[in-house]
Amino acid sequence: MKITRQTRSSGWRLLFILACLLPVLWLLAGNATAEQATGGKDDGTCRNDYSQCFKERLPIQEMRAVAYTAAFAKRFGLPPPAPGTEPDNGLEALEVRVQRAVEWTNFYSISLSLYVDNRLPIKLPESGHAGSRRMLNRAYRFILDPFNSHKVRGQVDKWQAGDRNYKFALETKYLIPVYLGTMDDHVEGGGHDSIECDEYYTELLPGLAYIRLQSYGGVVLYASLRKNLGDFGIFLRRPTAQYPPYGHFNDPNEFIRFKLPDHILTRIKEWIVMMKPVNADAMKEFNKIQAETNK
Repeated sequence: MKITRQTRSSGWRLLFILACLLPVLWLLAGNATAEQATGGKDDGTCRNDYSQCFKERLPIQEMRAVAYTAAFAKRFGLPPPAPGTEPDNGLEALEVRVQRAVEWTNFYSISLSLYVDNRLPIKLPESGHAGSRRMLNRAYRFILDPFNSHKVRGQVDKWQAGDRNYKFALETKYLIPVYLGTMDDHVEGGGHDSIECDEYYTELLPGLAYIRLQSYGGVVLYASLRKNLGDFGIFLRRPTAQYPPYGHFNDPNEFIRFKLPDHILTRIKEWIVMMKPVNADAMKEFNKIQAETNK
């Protein structure tokens, strides 16, 4: 249990660090766009021929996997699911894919899109029908100057106090406890990594809620590459769950758990291995650009 608690704590620290870093990673945009798109060498190609911009460093078109129930397949005219691949416990379908964490950077993450029975009592960031963390934190709006993101914090400080406080309070709501981890809470070396709730819609289609999560790998997931930790699942908090959000992952009154089908977990493990060196290179590029900016 000591190891499990440590990995949970590491997961929260990793989430906090990424939440702080990602807005700053927008520095890779703007004047650095051409340098990123041509593999770190600004030879003018991207500026002169936009078809050369943003060459993918990973084959993301192929890095996609889905799982769905027989009922979901019948409803939407999909091929019947292969035996043993169906999700359960109210999870009607799951799509996982690798994508850019922010569209104009070379930093990649894993997106997990859940289609669930909307009668399930799941704690969501906001009380409204839909919400998007991306719209809050990632400076898609001109008032946050996305192409000079190292100045975002200073620019927000110039806002009226009411607007600034509202923005920060709303961002905080998206730090709700969501986890990806071992289904067996007591397996040696197991635990649960914090992941982000990126967006949701309480009734995307009749009776069907949509929740999109985002993961960058995580301590426990990487540990599963070295040692078999058994089944993994996604853990969503119930609205009635008690704080703090640790220690009761197997308590059905605290969390709703969705086991990842085996083929989904296999692909995720393959992808985090592929993502690791690419993201490391992107971080080096970011550090270089930041150092030059701060001269």
